[in-house]
Amino acid sequence: MRTQFSKIVLAAGIVLAMALTFSCSSDKDDGNPGTSPSHEHVWGDWEVVTAPTCGTKGERKRTCTSDPSHVEMEDIDKLPYDNTTLLCDARDGKLYKFVSIGTEATAQTWMAENLNYDVPDNATDVCYDNNPANCVTYGRLYNWETAMGGSASSSKNPSEVQGVCPSGWHLPSDAEWNALTKFVNPSCSDNSNCGGAGTKLKSTNGWNSYEGKSGNGTDEFGFSALPGGNGRSDGSFGRVGETTPWWSSTEYDASSVYGWNMYYNSADVSMFKEGDKTRLYSVRCVQD
Repeated sequence: MRTQFSKIVLAAGIVLAMALTFSCSSDKDDGNPGTSPSHEHVWGDWEVVTAPTCGTKGERKRTCTSDPSHVEMEDIDKLPYDNTTLLCDARDGKLYKFVSIGTEATAQTWMAENLNYDVPDNATDVCYDNNPANCVTYGRLYNWETAMGGSASSSKNPSEVQGVCPSGWHLPSDAEWNALTKFVNPSCSDNSNCGGAGTKLKSTNGWNSYEGKSGNGTDEFGFSALPGGNGRSDGSFGRVGETTPWWSSTEYDASSVYGWNMYYNSADVSMFKEGDKTRLYSVRCVQD
């Protein structure tokens, strides 16, 4: 009797082991003699391995609850977005608003936000005050070499310098900045303070006040300029809330670069010649 009981226990143990082994098998019974019976997977919940972005697919997995050695992987579709109003930077999955400014024949399509791309293995692009929250609001700050991506100076319109910008977009030349300000205010001349254009291009909020007056703009063209301030190579920062200088792709001479700026206490867009290429300024990209 003891021997018979032992055999029954042994047989039950074998059956249980087989059940655990095959509970996550994908074998199916096709109805033919000699085939294995059907076994259904007993899966746990899906876990995200890599989150999807607008530019890349993600990946998720689930594990068999009875046998963790069985793992199933599955792609997650890219995140949908409206490509008529938003640019997807496939490098990091960030989305940017963009806006067309100008007449049909000469219209430029500008990013309506400052670029916030963190160049890999590069310490010359930073967030204001090294605070990531400022990158979300104002974009990143770049020195000129990083903004240019190693390209030579260009005064063309369009510049043909992709630089740090996403594929299909480029760093605007001084000529392209001039074209923008002239459309906003046709009375503006090349490389001069363009009266009134700053008010029309500045965001309707975020700018400091002065002498009891608002420093905000009317944002008539959707350019939505915000005062992201600037930085220096020594790690110091200044003037957030007051100003937002941008690089162009055009050198003034061997040591200086054309840049463009707006101020909280001015209605103008101002051209300047920056002699220190290690300064940290914002970047706006233009579509090719």
